Amino acid sequence: MYSIKIFRDDFVFSSGHIMIYGENLIEASHGHNYKVELEIFGELNEYGLLIDFREIKKILKNLIEELNQNFLIPQNKDILVKDNDSLYDVYYREEKIISLKKEIVVLLNISNISSENLCLYFTNKIINKNIFHKKIEYFILTIKESYGQKATYRHTFQ
Repeated sequence: MYSIKIFRDDFVFSSGHIMIYGENLIEASHGHNYKVELEIFGELNEYGLLIDFREIKKILKNLIEELNQNFLIPQNKDILVKDNDSLYDVYYREEKIISLKKEIVVLLNISNISSENLCLYFTNKIINKNIFHKKIEYFILTIKESYGQKATYRHTFQ
């Protein structure tokens, strides 16, 4: 079995977020300089390649650009985002926690802005591009949020 690992100095995005830790426990807004890595495992295709580096790098770069220099807000039952002219007012269980300029907000359809959920978000976006040939067995996506802290998600193809 072959593997390739994609990790580059420019596979970094800086984003702010809030973090929900449980019933009535929410961390103040803060940010990270996230790093993204992707490792793909499988057998080579008929051209002797595991994957076209150009294609997967482009997908990752686009996802990173979408999130970079923005404030990430999860869309879940406890978070309410209200339109207020040029701002979004963000509420947690009916209590306003922050107001942000609309142009820096990215609403993500995930339950919480954790490294684990960001891994799943990236994984789903990558899978939807349908770029993997039938000999790819799985890939592992890693999000590093700071030195010594990372999350990984392994997606296995059936």
